[in-house]
Amino acid sequence: MQKLTFINLRGEAVEFGGGPPYVLEKVRGLGKPGYKLSAARGVYQHGETPYGFQLDSRYVELSFHIQGRSRVDLYQKRQELLAALAMPVAFDGTRLARLIYQNDYGSWWIHAIPEGPDPDIRLQNWLLSAKLCFRCPNPYWKANVSDALTLAMNEATFKLPFGFPVRLGNRGFYGTAFNGGQVVAPPLIEIAGSGETPTLINHTTGASITVARAVATGDLLVIDTDPEALSVVIRTAQGEAIPAHGYLGLDSSLAGFTLRPGMNELEYKPSAPSIDSLVRIRWTPRMEGV
Repeated sequence: MQKLTFINLRGEAVEFGGGPPYVLEKVRGLGKPGYKLSAARGVYQHGETPYGFQLDSRYVELSFHIQGRSRVDLYQKRQELLAALAMPVAFDGTRLARLIYQNDYGSWWIHAIPEGPDPDIRLQNWLLSAKLCFRCPNPYWKANVSDALTLAMNEATFKLPFGFPVRLGNRGFYGTAFNGGQVVAPPLIEIAGSGETPTLINHTTGASITVARAVATGDLLVIDTDPEALSVVIRTAQGEAIPAHGYLGLDSSLAGFTLRPGMNELEYKPSAPSIDSLVRIRWTPRMEGV
């Protein structure tokens, strides 16, 4: 079983699956995306020395047909489809629509902009072999469910591959975050204010983030390390959102703080540990291909 569901910015969903009105025939573009390899070649060197790569945008292409109960219903379904795929409800300059892919093993989603279709081959109450392409600027598929780890005084919540949280009393501020994806995952970090200047360390990667300016008790420092949405914001107890890049130490690298595939050993080091010291780390596993 394969199914694709497009959800536009109005929350309208179009499903391409095994039943009418939009019957999926085949889909391509689910696997590894293309890439550009950066490499250098010295004088008299055989071959080359690679030093980096960039993944291309993903293109998910599908073939489907539209099945109507009557000719009137057929053309109505075509118009409804084109309305749901219209550009203003797929991309508004900042937000992107979503495409969800599901098979017998699992389900994943990706941001997508539709290109096409123009179905015009009709046989009775069917429009045949319509082509539709979804352009996905970020090539990574994302899991539908995010994982989370909380580090607080006298407890650590371990996120294991089985998804069971295990509490270990008196372990302080250490924990293990399991990234079940194929590539690194940029976490969302929420530090509860307690008048401290803490540091969060990923001992697996060596990266760290230091808060150089104390966050007031009751406030929340929210750090988004996703390269597409890098931000540091203070959410006050009154509900305000205040830009707060100045709260971080100069040695903090937002885009460099990631979770590798597999286990990541994390440590949270408050300057003055207390019962109010707490950090939450949330991440969504990412896949190069599904």
